[in-house]
Amino acid sequence: PPAAAPPAAASAAASSALPADAPPLVETRPPPWLLSPQSAASACQPFGPDAPPDVICCGAMVKYFAVAAGQVSGFVQYEESLKTWDHACGVICVAESGGTATDADGIAVRFPGRMFEVHGGIVCTSRWARTDDRERLLGAALANVTPYDYAADQAVY
Repeated sequence: PPAAAPPAAASAAASSALPADAPPLVETRPPPWLLSPQSAASACQPFGPDAPPDVICCGAMVKYFAVAAGQVSGFVQYEESLKTWDHACGVICVAESGGTATDADGIAVRFPGRMFEVHGGIVCTSRWARTDDRERLLGAALANVTPYDYAADQAVY
């Protein structure tokens, strides 16, 4: 005889059996998300001041892996000038897991050399993140954009 489903699977199956006319389930609480550096928490509030980022130890790599594994909805690296060796592996892991890793404009992160620049920071979302969660994280990163100084750039040439 076939093995019985584990209790958790059986209860999950029972709770997913909704009447055809039931309204869609809507998640009302903010998802778990991560931020680096933690000192940016007062400036980066994609889900409002009552939904601070989760805190996990260590550097950015652990945060990228949490996104890739689906443990959190997303991660904002709230800095624009970064070192390739601190971020390349994590960004690749998020992308390979089916998630996204872009700058605040939604442009894929590239690593042209030892240092790289991203507009507003890096925004990573899990493959299971809701579209509106990603939009909120992108919007929070856009608030971090350093205005471009055209005059200073032209002075270099």
